[in-house]
Amino acid sequence: MQREQILEHALNVLEQNGLAATLSLETLAGSELTRDQLQQFWPDRDALLYDALRYHGQQIDTWRRQILLDESLSPDQKLMAR
Repeated sequence: MQREQILEHALNVLEQNGLAATLSLETLAGSELTRDQLQQFWPDRDALLYDALRYHGQQIDTWRRQILLDESLSPDQKLMAR
């Protein structure tokens, strides 16, 4: 399973259950990987949460840049897309 797939799954779990939900590392990762395999990349639940939220921030930044560089949109449309 790819790192991005695990991060996407963690973001989906967060969306459904909220940040305050008590979820295990395995539940957040939602993968076929064992806890030991997951801990090679994320030592605990908080590390996976941090990485997932940082990954999501990067996705938002990429989307914003694409909108700003899209010459087919008017300035008003770019503002509305934000």
